[in-house]
Amino acid sequence: MGMKRRWAWTTVSLSLAAGLVAGCGQAAAPSQTDQSQGNPGSSASPTEMNMDPGMTMDQQFDIAFSTDPPGPIKANQPVKLIEKVSKKGTPISGAYIKLEIWKDGESKHELVDVVEGPSGTYTVEKNFDKPGLYHVTLHTTALGFHEMPTKDIEVK
Repeated sequence: MGMKRRWAWTTVSLSLAAGLVAGCGQAAAPSQTDQSQGNPGSSASPTEMNMDPGMTMDQQFDIAFSTDPPGPIKANQPVKLIEKVSKKGTPISGAYIKLEIWKDGESKHELVDVVEGPSGTYTVEKNFDKPGLYHVTLHTTALGFHEMPTKDIEVK
């Protein structure tokens, strides 16, 4: 008789413990659900900014992109695509950079090598043969980090 009581008590104890654990799990679940439902309900931008690995990379180094002439860029005329890489205002040399260029709506992407110049400046000369919107992804590796922002260029 003593064994049965002990067995019954153990079963009740395990059930209570399981109930408490489940209770904690249930209590934690709504707060996690509320957080995940709360972010998309508000603006999507803050969520993307918090989760975007690019944000961390930007803190490692900065990328500035420009064209020479500054614009508007004309079709069938050479233009320099210029990328400057720095960290807290100090130019970074020795970065590995490739520019990926494609016309909006087209599937053909062109990978272009750049030439490193002084003061963390990387340049390539490009001739856009047709007017339209072009995208340039700046594949940049520096200080052990990779950043790949995309810039748009309007060609007239």
